Amino acid sequence: MTNMVLHCYKVMPFEFKNVRATYQRLINKIFEPLLKKVVEVYVDNMIVKRKQDAEHDRDLWGTFEIH
Repeated sequence: MTNMVLHCYKVMPFEFKNVRATYQRLINKIFEPLLKKVVEVYVDNMIVKRKQDAEHDRDLWGTFEIH
């Protein structure tokens, strides 16, 4: 909890059967336009990568705007 806002996260119960594969397919579908270009995703890890700082900032914000 922060001083101003309470943050609540939805957590996927990974102990259920096949949840990891379902989650991975969902994440791949959501980030499909960016995968292998600027985003790498594996289960619960996500990397936004670029060599130039200006491009990295743009790609990072683009990743945040996907919903």
